[in-house]
Amino acid sequence: MTSGQKRRGLVVRQLFETGNPAQPADAAVIESERQNLCDVTGFDIHYVHFDRMAHEDPLTCHIRFLEKVAEIRPEFIYVHPHVFLDTMHFNVRVEILYAARLLYGPRLIFSFADLGYALQTSLIAGYAAIGDISASWDGNGAELAKRAPGRTVLDLWAPRDGRLFRELGLERDIDVSFIGKLHHYEDRRAAIIEARKIGVPITCHGGDEAVSDEEYVRFLNRSKITLNFSKTTEGAHQLKGRVIESILCGALLFESENEVTPRYLTPYRHYVPFTDTADLAAKIRRYLENDSARRAIVAAARAHVMENLSYRAWWRRVLGELDRQWTALIAQQKASASG
Repeated sequence: MTSGQKRRGLVVRQLFETGNPAQPADAAVIESERQNLCDVTGFDIHYVHFDRMAHEDPLTCHIRFLEKVAEIRPEFIYVHPHVFLDTMHFNVRVEILYAARLLYGPRLIFSFADLGYALQTSLIAGYAAIGDISASWDGNGAELAKRAPGRTVLDLWAPRDGRLFRELGLERDIDVSFIGKLHHYEDRRAAIIEARKIGVPITCHGGDEAVSDEEYVRFLNRSKITLNFSKTTEGAHQLKGRVIESILCGALLFESENEVTPRYLTPYRHYVPFTDTADLAAKIRRYLENDSARRAIVAAARAHVMENLSYRAWWRRVLGELDRQWTALIAQQKASASG
């Protein structure tokens, strides 16, 4: 590589976000995202849409993927595997990625969003077993590390693009919101029903119907307070993407009390924890009546996220670890050669 040539990275990026080949993601949005990632990482980032390859020809898709790796010769390959059984066939197979590593030398970076579920964690453990770095989005990296001993697992957060998740300057005409699924989540449903019974104004949106990113962002921007419930349907606590998204959009985050979120955010400085319905109701009334206190937490939380939990900070941590590993390997090789 010449001195004027950028380091290259390859990202496996989904094209059919709805799972429907007739509804591909907007090409302009994808290109804007890629250009932003180039800026954030300092790498020349290339995208490969493996789901399109698989739809076009499931028999040759993996060969075509290896051909793209040979053509691009990236320093790393980044993959965020599907973790649901009905979409896992759109993942590049573990053995193909391992072959790419052996043939062409790229290091392998994986990230995972739902490690709070035992089945999904076991299904994707094979990726972590060959990865140079695996990054958890939900604070449950320790569960993956148990299944991939000796591999590097980073407990990070959901990397959210601040160009999408941002304050829009809208009137905050919704006192308290919850945006997300209620079906199968008994704790969420029960808490909202009980809070409404005692007069807490909670506006729900989304449910089991899909909500576009733009609609979701607007709803958060209209909310003074927004709720998050940290449990999975299996009872494990997660750092959900909603935590970062709410803060970036300027809503005061109320989070069910748990042991995961305080690793990333400081209670009462960056968000408000709650225990039961009575506690939730009392704290909602307190912060709706004290606008300056609400705004102070919102401002401190957003500053903290922008500095420490941003999209750029996520990639800085991952690529910094990749360079650290590379430096250690070179030092080890030099020591072996001199010995």
